[in-house]
Amino acid sequence: MAELKWYGGKAIKSMDGAINKALEASALVVEGAAKSLTPVDTGNLRNSITHEVEKKEARVGTNVEYGPFVELGTVKMAAQPYLNPALEQNKNNIRKIFADAIHKGVSD
Repeated sequence: MAELKWYGGKAIKSMDGAINKALEASALVVEGAAKSLTPVDTGNLRNSITHEVEKKEARVGTNVEYGPFVELGTVKMAAQPYLNPALEQNKNNIRKIFADAIHKGVSD
C-alpha cells in the first residue's frame, strides 16, 4: 500500500509540473498574440503586456491604467480589443498545449 501511495504522489507531482509548463506556454502564446493585436500610439501599452503563472492560474494583462479602456472602450472611444481576441484566437493552440503536456505527464 505504501508503494501505491508513493507512486500516486509521484504521478501528482508529474502532472502538476506538466500543468504548470502548459500554463506558462499558453500564457506566452496569448501574451504574444495580445502584443501583436494591441493598437499602438506610443507603444507603452503593447510593451507593458506581460504574464504570470501562480497557483495553477495564468494571467495575461497590463498594469497600464488605460489598458481596460482600450480593450473595452468608453462612452467617447470605441473598443479596440486586444486581450480577449488573443485568447479566443488561441483556444485550439491552448488545448493542444495542455493535451500534449498531460500526455507527457502521464508518460513520465
